Amino acid sequence: MALVRALALHIPVQDDKWNSEIVTRTSIELLDRVIMCCKDVKYTPWTWRMILPPLSNAIAYQDIRKIITDISNSFTNIKILIALPIKINNPYINKIIDIINENDNVYSSTSCDDEHCIYRTIESVYRRFKDIDINAYTNFALTFGSWVESPYFPATANISNTIGFSISLRYVDLIKRSLIEINKDALSDFILDIDKVFRYVSNCSNIPYLGIDASLSPWMKESVAEIIELLIEDKLGSIGSFNAISTLNIYVRKLIEMFNIKSLGYNEVMLPVAEDSILNERVKNGEIKLRDLMSFSLFCVPGVDMVTLPHLINYKMFLLDILTIYKVKKANIALRIIPTDLESGERVTLKRFGDTYVIFI
Repeated sequence: MALVRALALHIPVQDDKWNSEIVTRTSIELLDRVIMCCKDVKYTPWTWRMILPPLSNAIAYQDIRKIITDISNSFTNIKILIALPIKINNPYINKIIDIINENDNVYSSTSCDDEHCIYRTIESVYRRFKDIDINAYTNFALTFGSWVESPYFPATANISNTIGFSISLRYVDLIKRSLIEINKDALSDFILDIDKVFRYVSNCSNIPYLGIDASLSPWMKESVAEIIELLIEDKLGSIGSFNAISTLNIYVRKLIEMFNIKSLGYNEVMLPVAEDSILNERVKNGEIKLRDLMSFSLFCVPGVDMVTLPHLINYKMFLLDILTIYKVKKANIALRIIPTDLESGERVTLKRFGDTYVIFI
């Protein structure tokens, strides 16, 4: 069933010191208005989110914690997911994984474009995995290039420091019907109806509607890998996979043009292993290896996403390869990796996603 995956409020912060009372009050007031207007049209997104600008270097650590606590406690019936992006030179870069570990509704990312940044991320974040619940790493992303403003977490930031809201979709089934069964009516009706609903919410709340990130992302049996396999008539990773991913990317972007809808974000295929039941099975069986996912990064933003890594991985060499792909591609790349001390093929159970498997390199 197609639905709105996320409604994300983009929260601006004008004070470089991030006055916690102002940030919290602004966030709560904006969300209250959007919730009320969504109730008017009897529409509830799957998740509610807030996107903040990259954390200021001047903010006090206790104020970060206060913002998280106060926003989270203000809505008893709704879990608010909060994006707190952080620059690599922020003094709290070595604490961000602790913040996520203590607050499972907090997501973060940092952005790299050189070897020094990669080294700091490894030491400050990924080397910490033995002291941290590995589930925390499902809420952290590393991006290559500038941040992209998107309702997709964790690789997002309110880089424009503007007010507004955006949405993302869960609509794999409609894309499948449209492409494979040549039934475009349901997809057309869904997108146009959603766009109409959230234009109303914008007018009602007096909060700008920034648009849809139309990225095609899976949720378990709503599998993007399945669509790729139907297109190539073979298993993902077989000859034709690159072309199928590129075809889907083109199709997603044409939808935006075709329906003349506002858009922002990535608008690409996403392949998070632990969130796609077929892709997860291919990884389990060793049919998709890390090198395959790395090659997919040439054709979609998060080719390496929600991937559990074995203990023998050389993080520096791996991330330098991703950096090189970014430089050759000349377009943003994001990744989400889960470090472990396990062997390839071993099972890992994640709290929100169930069983996944340590990938073969």
